[in-house]
Amino acid sequence: MSTTEEFKNLGNLAFQRKDYAEAIEHFSKAIALDGNNHILFSNRSASYAGVQDFESALKDANKCVELKPDWGKGYGRQGAAYHGLGNFKSAETAYRKGLEVEPGLQMLVNGLSEVQALAREEGSTIGLEKIASLFRRDDLMEIIAKSPKLASFLADKDFVEALQSVRADPKTIAQHLSNEKIQMLLQFLLMHENPDLVRKAEEAEIKKRQEKERQEEEEKLERERAAKLAQEAEKQKRMNLTEADFQDDPRGLSEWLKEKGNNFYKNKEFDQAITLYSKALEADPSNVAVLTNRAAVRFEQSKYEECISDCKEAIETGRSVRADFKVSTTKALRKSF
Repeated sequence: MSTTEEFKNLGNLAFQRKDYAEAIEHFSKAIALDGNNHILFSNRSASYAGVQDFESALKDANKCVELKPDWGKGYGRQGAAYHGLGNFKSAETAYRKGLEVEPGLQMLVNGLSEVQALAREEGSTIGLEKIASLFRRDDLMEIIAKSPKLASFLADKDFVEALQSVRADPKTIAQHLSNEKIQMLLQFLLMHENPDLVRKAEEAEIKKRQEKERQEEEEKLERERAAKLAQEAEKQKRMNLTEADFQDDPRGLSEWLKEKGNNFYKNKEFDQAITLYSKALEADPSNVAVLTNRAAVRFEQSKYEECISDCKEAIETGRSVRADFKVSTTKALRKSF
């Protein structure tokens, strides 16, 4: 006995082959086994739309939304069914509800744009025949080829076949409106005929881009603020430590004393800096950076002999512990004072 999942997979395969009647059959069998699966009703709704049975498509779409009201795609099925029935106002309402649930979902954005454009044309009486007429333009292929957004569609076999079908028989337009690329082409053609729509679309795109840049800048500043706060907190935490916290970590103690000495050095409190650097060396005699820092303080104090002595010791210590080139260079430069 076949399971719900097996019937659903068979339906999906039939839908991909554009055998919508067979797809309806398989999805119906799956629904008989699981009448609470919103995806099955969504898929069968799309299949009904494929055979232009928009009443049945709407019925399934409504059931899908009833079962899963927080799923944007269900509202997309509603919008497509209303679209097929020529009820552009209800289609717009469905798409808007879907965008409240899933903002930015492309099928809803495209669907809303289409029905809004259609509703504006001839007092919402444009109809499928008017849409089909756009696809019969003599310069259609040239328009597609010249558009950066559409040109790549010409390499898509399904798109080209759908386009040829509509151009040969305008009545087939309804069954191809579920094709996302056909939707994008229709949207482009509608705007191409109405420069005001193009201007508004460009303004919306600019506004969207500016908003995105603003959000990115705010997020960047927030990350920087958070990093700075974390750095300050860590710094304060280290400053609040005591020597007892490094009882089994002489290297850590040496670095901590060096940091405290650096703070005194920056404030030109040289005697306190020397004291802390000397204690840091007692904790870890191999800490070459402490020697070079103490040499720098002694240079500031004009204690040149002691400065040179620290530099010599730093060089010897650096050789013994194989200090890196950068540290050795720093030592040599300080010695040159």
